[in-house]
Amino acid sequence: MKKFIRNFALFSVISISVLIGLVYRYADGTIDSFYLRFTTPPAKSLIIGSSRPAQGIQPHHLEKGLEDIDYEGPFLNFSFTTENSPFGPYYYEAIKKKLNPKAKDGIFIIGVDPWQFSVDQGNKNDPRRFREADYAPGNMTFMSMDPNFEYLIKNFDGGFREIIRNRRDPYRRLHKNGWLQINIDTSSVDLKERMYDTAESYIQMGNDRNFSTVRLDYLDKKIELFKKHGSVFLVLMPVSEAVREAEEIFIPNFSKMMENLAGEKGVTYLDFTSYSNSYLYTDGHHLYKDDGARFSLLLAERLKSHLE
Repeated sequence: MKKFIRNFALFSVISISVLIGLVYRYADGTIDSFYLRFTTPPAKSLIIGSSRPAQGIQPHHLEKGLEDIDYEGPFLNFSFTTENSPFGPYYYEAIKKKLNPKAKDGIFIIGVDPWQFSVDQGNKNDPRRFREADYAPGNMTFMSMDPNFEYLIKNFDGGFREIIRNRRDPYRRLHKNGWLQINIDTSSVDLKERMYDTAESYIQMGNDRNFSTVRLDYLDKKIELFKKHGSVFLVLMPVSEAVREAEEIFIPNFSKMMENLAGEKGVTYLDFTSYSNSYLYTDGHHLYKDDGARFSLLLAERLKSHLE
């Protein structure tokens, strides 16, 4: 009996070791759009927000543009989507865990847009019913574990077999610095249709959702958290004119609201909506990867003017 128990224990240890090794090897930036962000160490400079900064702000180009600035890097793009990471208690707690508490001179970029403050109609500002409660990063305890089995068990739909097979997705690649690279043909005849569909979906979303003062309060909390660790910037990224018009219907004078909040909190607000026609979008609100590189360098220039 003792021999059986010993052999079983040995087999279990070997099996678990093999499994960990396989996951460590194959679970990379091709398996989904989020996983790698939960395998990196806590960061001293962060980019947060929705899928717009996730795809449109590229840390390596941002860092290139800030080479002459003394700050604590490197950047980690810890942005997700409007559905997964709107401003609220779940994202706030995740950010607290991903932020390196030793940071003193970091740079913190908060991507803002109207949908980050939205709740479904019928939700009376009750965080327990917020749409992001059951999804990453809100359902995660461990933000910096490699491999991160908690994430894979809770949030990866393909299962371990799919991880090991790891069919490389030519459409999507998540980089270790958190930038989500989307490879799409912007010359496609489908581009105009995608942009039209995006604008229409935002018009419908505006009809289905309300502005949340609780979410606004949590933006305030994030600002106060980051101010303890460095310089804070609120950034309104460029989008197509059609999308911007839909957002102006949902929250009129949104940019002015952000400008006033930044003034009250003593941080910097950067509005890039005047650059809407200067960039190419994959769908009307996500910057094409080459244009995201150009925007990241422009953003670095604007940051430098406030940091020098």
